[in-house]
Amino acid sequence: DLHSGRSQVDMDWLAEQAAELGLPDDGAASIRAANTALEALEITGGKVDLPACIAMLARQQALAVLRGAPVEVEVLIFSRDGMLLGQAGRLDG
Repeated sequence: DLHSGRSQVDMDWLAEQAAELGLPDDGAASIRAANTALEALEITGGKVDLPACIAMLARQQALAVLRGAPVEVEVLIFSRDGMLLGQAGRLDG
């Protein structure tokens, strides 16, 4: 739950990911100054697929922790209103 007061978002890291995906420097700078993950997503304006990138990186991290365990790992990222924003794993192929 990245939209609540119970969690923190590393805006510098998000900005780096967005820049690596091709977001211009001014957009990355705006993400660094953002207050929420939703605001960071809005700053991208759909120019880069930040949710899919985050889902892929989260899946890689989970697989590393599982170290070859015989399980599937699927990461889905949803908006607060239930819209699927990004995915990595079984559903994407």
